[in-house]
Amino acid sequence: MSLNRQPLKTFNRLLSFSSIRKIIMLNIKILWFIFSLDKSNN
Repeated sequence: MSLNRQPLKTFNRLLSFSSIRKIIMLNIKILWFIFSLDKSNN
């Protein structure tokens, strides 16, 4: 059982890491977009 669970654990860790990266990149893009809108408004 533990032999079966270990690869899944590492896979979940990789998956969560990649999703965190995507979320961070998305947040940066949204912040940049808001910043650009704010600059163009002023």
